[in-house]
Amino acid sequence: MPTSDPFIRSYLDRIAYAGPIDVSLATLRALNLAHAATIPFENISSFMGIPPRLDLPSLQAKLIDGGRGGYCFEQNTLLYAVLTRLGFCVTPLAGRVVWMQPPDGPPTPRSHMLLRVETEDGPHIVDVGFGGHIMTAPLRLASGGSQRSLTGSQRIVEGVGQYAVEVELPRGWRPTYRFTLAPHLPVDFEPLNWFAATHESSLFVTNLLLERVTPAVRFSLFNDVFTIRRKGQPPGTRRIRDQADFTRALTGAFNLPATLPFGTMFERLAKGVDGPTDHSKTNGEEP
Repeated sequence: MPTSDPFIRSYLDRIAYAGPIDVSLATLRALNLAHAATIPFENISSFMGIPPRLDLPSLQAKLIDGGRGGYCFEQNTLLYAVLTRLGFCVTPLAGRVVWMQPPDGPPTPRSHMLLRVETEDGPHIVDVGFGGHIMTAPLRLASGGSQRSLTGSQRIVEGVGQYAVEVELPRGWRPTYRFTLAPHLPVDFEPLNWFAATHESSLFVTNLLLERVTPAVRFSLFNDVFTIRRKGQPPGTRRIRDQADFTRALTGAFNLPATLPFGTMFERLAKGVDGPTDHSKTNGEEP
């Protein structure tokens, strides 16, 4: 369906989407999948000491026109702008990441952005910014039932005053983050973004994380560990060998532009990775 909005046209071209853009769950599913398959999750900016900007012109310049990706605040702020311009009713929400945290651990800060989108089949959670477990399809906001996507089974579990998004692993269900339905404004995410991009305790300051999911394959990078997952096959995991290997992985698997300063990035990575990588973090790295 044609659109006169140049921003929407640019976005649809970026994700190679030529399908319907009516306000429907089918369109939401199609856009969610195309976005996840095309715009990679990546935190190169924060890893290189550059806090990403969340204003729409900056997001368009980076994620659309520049062929880059981003982390949760960038990805979901961009998708929020797209969906609202298309006529969807969208509410930004904030979550507390609990991935790989002990059940009785201390509370984690709100450090993740997600979206509630109203559809003809009720409200759904849309999240194209949780690296390691990218949602390739909206999750119906209903407690308990398993919902399938390209990355496996997920579910939403309602607790006391909050919800949890959980993923099914071989050892059982594990929560990724918890959230409430309290609405947030885009400006509310500015301090959260600043913390994620600059604080010394932030995962995104000291580690490099990338992910892209297509219907056929899922690519992940955690520092120097590169993993390829194909349906029905065991994951293929290896260490990045050198700068040339690093460049090939980022431009090939993650579709990043060849103009990036790969030499500087690899030098920063080599200095930051000292000894074996903690593989426990590679399956769900992103708030």
